[in-house]
Amino acid sequence: MNLQRCYRYFYRNPDASSGAGFIYTGHPMFLIQLPATMRANPSCTDSGGSAITSTNAFGQVTYTNPTSTSFTTKPNVVRLLYAGGTWNSSYTYGFGCLGNPTGLLISAEL
Repeated sequence: MNLQRCYRYFYRNPDASSGAGFIYTGHPMFLIQLPATMRANPSCTDSGGSAITSTNAFGQVTYTNPTSTSFTTKPNVVRLLYAGGTWNSSYTYGFGCLGNPTGLLISAEL
């Protein structure tokens, strides 16, 4: 119960977690369900370190070197959209992807 109270103010995405997402306008987008509803819409920072892959009918492709991350937040979910990176293939549109958004800090501090 006490940890759930802490999650109302701060959450760090674990290094070992993988997120499911999809490719939107050529860039990976992820939805991260938070472990508890935060006290307000949180702010987010991303220190990088994300590894993103998409496996589809054409094989596995990888997204590398994103230069920016934009966030849309609600008290119980965060949407990340990476930009500025490159895929190693052109067969990426409309497919799902897996990633490891490490270094993501989500805060609803007072």
